Amino acid sequence: MEDATQRFKIEGMTCSSCAFHAEKALQKIDGVKAAFVDSWHKGRAELVSKGGHVPISEIEQALAEAGYQYAEIDPNELEEPISNGSISTLLLIVLMLIGFGLIAFVFLNNRQSLPLNIGNVDVNAQVSAEGSILPVISTNNAPDDMSFSSNGEAPLVNAVGEVHIPDPDKAVTVVLAGLAGCSTCGVEAQYLSNILDDYGSQNLRIVFVDVYNWSGSDNLAWFANVLDATNLTWAVDTTDTFRDTYAVDVDSTLIMNREGNILYRDNFITEEATLREQIDLALQQSG
Repeated sequence: MEDATQRFKIEGMTCSSCAFHAEKALQKIDGVKAAFVDSWHKGRAELVSKGGHVPISEIEQALAEAGYQYAEIDPNELEEPISNGSISTLLLIVLMLIGFGLIAFVFLNNRQSLPLNIGNVDVNAQVSAEGSILPVISTNNAPDDMSFSSNGEAPLVNAVGEVHIPDPDKAVTVVLAGLAGCSTCGVEAQYLSNILDDYGSQNLRIVFVDVYNWSGSDNLAWFANVLDATNLTWAVDTTDTFRDTYAVDVDSTLIMNREGNILYRDNFITEEATLREQIDLALQQSG
Protein backbone atom coordinates (compact mmCIF):
# COMPACT_ATOMS: atom_id res chain seq x y z
CA MET A 1 0.00 0.00 0.00
CA GLU A 2 1.33 3.43 -0.93
CA ASP A 3 2.15 6.05 1.63
CA ALA A 4 -0.59 8.55 2.38
CA THR A 5 0.00 12.29 2.68
CA GLN A 6 -2.12 14.72 4.69
CA ARG A 7 -1.82 18.49 4.89
CA PHE A 8 -3.32 20.74 7.52
CA LYS A 9 -2.65 23.83 9.63
CA ILE A 10 -1.48 24.06 13.23
CA GLU A 11 -2.75 26.87 15.42
CA GLY A 12 -1.30 28.13 18.68
CA MET A 13 2.38 28.28 17.70
CA THR A 14 4.13 31.49 18.78
CA CYS A 15 7.85 30.89 18.09
CA SER A 16 10.30 28.78 16.09
CA SER A 17 10.66 26.20 18.85
CA CYS A 18 6.88 25.66 18.72
CA ALA A 19 7.20 24.36 15.16
CA PHE A 20 9.93 21.99 16.28
CA HIS A 21 7.86 20.63 19.19
CA ALA A 22 4.71 20.28 17.06
CA GLU A 23 6.70 18.35 14.48
CA LYS A 24 8.08 16.02 17.14
CA ALA A 25 4.57 15.43 18.51
CA LEU A 26 3.27 14.48 15.07
CA GLN A 27 6.18 12.12 14.45
CA LYS A 28 5.19 10.08 17.52
CA ILE A 29 1.76 9.15 16.13
CA ASP A 30 1.49 5.45 15.30
CA GLY A 31 1.94 4.78 11.60
CA VAL A 32 3.56 8.13 10.82
CA LYS A 33 6.72 7.85 8.72
CA ALA A 34 7.51 11.57 8.53
CA ALA A 35 6.09 14.89 9.65
CA PHE A 36 7.06 18.37 8.49
CA VAL A 37 6.10 21.79 9.86
CA ASP A 38 7.30 24.63 7.67
CA SER A 39 7.37 27.49 10.22
CA TRP A 40 5.50 28.70 13.26
CA HIS A 41 4.05 31.78 11.55
CA LYS A 42 2.73 29.87 8.51
CA GLY A 43 1.65 26.89 10.60
CA ARG A 44 1.43 24.48 7.67
CA ALA A 45 2.12 20.80 8.26
CA GLU A 46 2.46 17.67 6.19
CA LEU A 47 2.08 14.12 7.49
CA VAL A 48 3.30 11.03 5.62
CA SER A 49 1.93 7.73 6.92
CA LYS A 50 1.93 4.11 5.85
CA GLY A 51 -1.26 2.16 5.32
CA GLY A 52 -3.64 5.06 4.83
CA HIS A 53 -4.52 8.39 6.37
CA VAL A 54 -4.14 8.97 10.10
CA PRO A 55 -7.52 9.71 11.73
CA ILE A 56 -7.92 13.43 12.33
CA SER A 57 -8.85 12.67 15.94
CA GLU A 58 -5.36 11.22 16.52
CA ILE A 59 -3.72 14.27 14.95
CA GLU A 60 -5.88 16.55 17.10
CA GLN A 61 -4.98 14.60 20.24
CA ALA A 62 -1.22 14.64 19.52
CA LEU A 63 -1.27 18.37 18.88
CA ALA A 64 -3.46 19.07 21.90
CA GLU A 65 -1.06 17.21 24.18
CA ALA A 66 1.73 19.42 22.84
CA GLY A 67 -0.36 22.56 23.38
CA TYR A 68 -1.54 23.26 19.81
CA GLN A 69 -4.70 22.94 17.72
CA TYR A 70 -5.52 21.26 14.42
CA ALA A 71 -7.12 23.31 11.63
CA GLU A 72 -8.06 22.70 8.01
CA ILE A 73 -5.66 24.08 5.42
CA ASP A 74 -6.70 26.58 2.77
CA PRO A 75 -7.24 24.68 -0.53
CA ASN A 76 -5.02 27.25 -2.28
CA GLU A 77 -2.10 26.12 -0.10
CA LEU A 78 -2.43 22.40 -0.82
CA GLU A 79 0.01 22.49 -3.75
CA GLU A 80 2.61 24.74 -2.12
CA PRO A 81 5.77 22.89 -1.00
CA ILE A 82 6.24 22.31 2.71
CA SER A 83 9.70 21.70 4.18
CA ASN A 84 10.70 20.83 7.72
CA GLY A 85 12.61 22.98 10.20
CA SER A 86 15.91 21.09 9.92
CA ILE A 87 18.82 22.75 8.18
CA SER A 88 18.14 22.71 4.45
CA THR A 89 20.91 22.19 1.91
CA LEU A 90 20.79 25.84 0.83
CA LEU A 91 20.80 27.12 4.41
CA LEU A 92 23.63 24.76 5.28
CA ILE A 93 25.69 26.16 2.40
CA VAL A 94 24.96 29.71 3.56
CA LEU A 95 25.90 28.84 7.14
CA MET A 96 29.08 27.15 5.93
CA LEU A 97 30.12 30.28 4.04
CA ILE A 98 29.30 32.49 7.02
CA GLY A 99 30.96 30.08 9.40
CA PHE A 100 34.15 29.76 7.37
CA GLY A 101 34.47 33.52 7.27
CA LEU A 102 33.84 33.87 10.99
CA ILE A 103 36.20 31.07 11.92
CA ALA A 104 38.93 32.45 9.66
CA PHE A 105 38.52 35.85 11.28
CA VAL A 106 38.69 34.65 14.87
CA PHE A 107 41.55 32.25 14.17
CA LEU A 108 43.64 34.96 12.55
CA ASN A 109 42.90 37.39 15.37
CA ASN A 110 43.31 34.94 18.24
CA ARG A 111 46.14 32.65 17.14
CA GLN A 112 48.07 33.03 20.37
CA SER A 113 45.09 32.04 22.50
CA LEU A 114 44.04 28.92 20.62
CA PRO A 115 44.18 25.73 22.71
CA LEU A 116 47.03 23.34 22.04
CA ASN A 117 47.26 19.54 22.20
CA ILE A 118 43.58 18.81 22.63
CA GLY A 119 42.92 15.10 22.24
CA ASN A 120 40.29 14.15 19.68
CA VAL A 121 38.22 12.08 22.08
CA ASP A 122 38.61 11.65 25.81
CA VAL A 123 35.99 9.33 27.30
CA ASN A 124 35.57 9.09 31.08
CA ALA A 125 38.46 11.47 31.57
CA GLN A 126 37.41 12.37 35.12
CA VAL A 127 39.27 15.66 34.82
CA SER A 128 38.03 18.46 37.03
CA ALA A 129 38.29 22.17 36.30
CA GLU A 130 37.14 25.30 38.06
CA GLY A 131 33.65 26.24 36.94
CA SER A 132 32.57 29.32 35.01
CA ILE A 133 29.59 31.65 35.15
CA LEU A 134 28.43 32.90 31.76
CA PRO A 135 25.80 35.44 30.65
CA VAL A 136 22.73 33.90 29.03
CA ILE A 137 20.89 35.58 26.15
CA SER A 138 17.22 35.50 25.20
CA THR A 139 16.27 33.78 21.96
CA ASN A 140 12.98 35.67 21.78
CA ASN A 141 12.45 38.52 19.30
CA ALA A 142 15.45 37.46 17.23
CA PRO A 143 16.25 39.44 14.06
CA ASP A 144 15.31 38.01 10.67
CA ASP A 145 18.89 38.06 9.40
CA MET A 146 22.45 38.25 10.69
CA SER A 147 23.98 41.72 10.78
CA PHE A 148 27.50 42.93 11.44
CA SER A 149 29.02 46.14 12.73
CA SER A 150 32.38 47.42 11.55
CA ASN A 151 32.81 50.21 14.12
CA GLY A 152 35.49 48.27 16.00
CA GLU A 153 33.50 48.15 19.22
CA ALA A 154 32.86 44.95 21.17
CA PRO A 155 29.58 43.30 20.10
CA LEU A 156 26.63 44.04 22.33
CA VAL A 157 25.49 41.22 24.62
CA ASN A 158 22.05 41.64 26.13
CA ALA A 159 22.13 39.19 29.02
CA VAL A 160 18.88 38.03 30.61
CA GLY A 161 20.53 35.85 33.25
CA GLU A 162 23.51 33.61 33.86
CA VAL A 163 24.39 29.94 33.80
CA HIS A 164 26.91 28.06 35.92
CA ILE A 165 29.21 25.62 34.13
CA PRO A 166 28.62 23.00 35.36
CA ASP A 167 25.08 23.58 36.59
CA PRO A 168 25.03 22.46 40.25
CA ASP A 169 21.27 21.81 40.01
CA LYS A 170 21.57 19.30 37.17
CA ALA A 171 23.14 15.85 37.27
CA VAL A 172 24.80 16.40 33.88
CA THR A 173 25.82 19.52 31.95
CA VAL A 174 26.65 19.32 28.24
CA VAL A 175 28.49 22.22 26.62
CA LEU A 176 28.95 22.80 22.90
CA ALA A 177 31.51 25.50 22.09
CA GLY A 178 30.89 27.40 18.89
CA LEU A 179 29.95 30.72 17.35
CA ALA A 180 26.95 32.14 15.54
CA GLY A 181 26.75 31.04 11.92
CA CYS A 182 29.06 28.03 12.23
CA SER A 183 27.55 25.22 10.11
CA THR A 184 29.11 22.31 11.99
CA CYS A 185 28.13 23.87 15.32
CA GLY A 186 24.62 24.24 13.96
CA VAL A 187 24.31 20.58 13.01
CA GLU A 188 25.46 19.43 16.45
CA ALA A 189 23.23 22.00 18.17
CA GLN A 190 20.26 20.43 16.39
CA TYR A 191 21.35 16.98 17.58
CA LEU A 192 21.54 18.27 21.14
CA SER A 193 18.17 20.00 20.81
CA ASN A 194 16.60 16.69 19.77
CA ILE A 195 18.22 14.96 22.73
CA LEU A 196 17.04 17.57 25.23
CA ASP A 197 13.54 17.34 23.82
CA ASP A 198 13.58 13.56 24.37
CA TYR A 199 15.34 13.50 27.75
CA GLY A 200 13.82 16.59 29.34
CA SER A 201 15.60 19.15 31.49
CA GLN A 202 15.07 17.71 34.96
CA ASN A 203 18.57 16.24 35.20
CA LEU A 204 20.19 17.68 32.09
CA ARG A 205 21.45 21.11 31.08
CA ILE A 206 22.70 21.65 27.53
CA VAL A 207 24.50 24.92 26.81
CA PHE A 208 25.72 26.40 23.53
CA VAL A 209 28.56 28.79 24.34
CA ASP A 210 29.69 31.37 21.80
CA VAL A 211 33.38 31.26 22.67
CA TYR A 212 34.43 34.26 20.56
CA ASN A 213 31.48 36.68 20.75
CA TRP A 214 32.40 38.15 17.41
CA SER A 215 28.85 39.02 16.36
CA GLY A 216 26.84 39.75 19.53
CA SER A 217 23.74 38.33 21.15
CA ASP A 218 21.28 39.33 18.40
CA ASN A 219 23.10 37.19 15.83
CA LEU A 220 23.37 34.33 18.31
CA ALA A 221 19.61 34.55 18.92
CA TRP A 222 19.06 34.52 15.14
CA PHE A 223 21.22 31.40 14.91
CA ALA A 224 19.28 29.63 17.68
CA ASN A 225 15.98 30.32 15.93
CA VAL A 226 17.21 29.32 12.48
CA LEU A 227 18.22 25.98 13.97
CA ASP A 228 14.96 25.60 15.93
CA ALA A 229 17.17 24.89 18.93
CA THR A 230 15.85 27.50 21.32
CA ASN A 231 15.28 24.82 23.98
CA LEU A 232 19.05 24.90 24.59
CA THR A 233 20.66 27.47 26.90
CA TRP A 234 22.51 30.04 24.77
CA ALA A 235 25.44 31.74 26.50
CA VAL A 236 28.35 33.99 25.56
CA ASP A 237 31.94 33.80 26.78
CA THR A 238 32.47 37.58 26.95
CA THR A 239 35.80 37.44 28.79
CA ASP A 240 37.39 34.29 27.29
CA THR A 241 37.35 32.78 30.79
CA PHE A 242 35.43 29.66 29.78
CA ARG A 243 37.52 29.09 26.65
CA ASP A 244 40.77 29.45 28.58
CA THR A 245 39.66 27.45 31.62
CA TYR A 246 38.53 24.43 29.63
CA ALA A 247 40.89 24.83 26.64
CA VAL A 248 38.06 24.56 24.13
CA ASP A 249 37.48 25.91 20.67
CA VAL A 250 34.81 25.79 17.97
CA ASP A 251 33.08 22.36 17.87
CA SER A 252 34.46 21.23 21.24
CA THR A 253 31.95 19.21 23.26
CA LEU A 254 32.15 18.67 27.03
CA ILE A 255 29.97 16.40 29.15
CA MET A 256 30.43 16.86 32.90
CA ASN A 257 28.73 16.06 36.17
CA ARG A 258 27.67 18.61 38.78
CA GLU A 259 31.01 18.27 40.59
CA GLY A 260 32.81 19.51 37.48
CA ASN A 261 34.34 16.19 36.46
CA ILE A 262 34.64 16.04 32.67
CA LEU A 263 33.29 12.63 31.67
CA TYR A 264 33.66 13.10 27.90
CA ARG A 265 35.19 15.64 25.54
CA ASP A 266 36.03 15.96 21.87
CA ASN A 267 37.05 18.73 19.49
CA PHE A 268 34.97 18.04 16.39
CA ILE A 269 31.34 17.67 15.30
CA THR A 270 29.85 14.77 17.22
CA GLU A 271 27.29 12.34 15.79
CA GLU A 272 23.90 12.26 17.50
CA ALA A 273 24.27 8.56 18.35
CA THR A 274 27.56 9.25 20.13
CA LEU A 275 26.06 12.17 22.04
CA ARG A 276 23.13 10.04 23.18
CA GLU A 277 25.43 7.20 24.24
CA GLN A 278 27.73 9.46 26.24
CA ILE A 279 24.90 11.42 27.85
CA ASP A 280 23.24 8.14 28.84
CA LEU A 281 26.47 6.98 30.47
CA ALA A 282 26.93 10.31 32.23
CA LEU A 283 23.39 10.26 33.61
CA GLN A 284 23.87 6.69 34.84
CA GLN A 285 27.15 7.55 36.54
CA SER A 286 25.68 10.68 38.10
CA GLY A 287 22.65 8.87 39.48
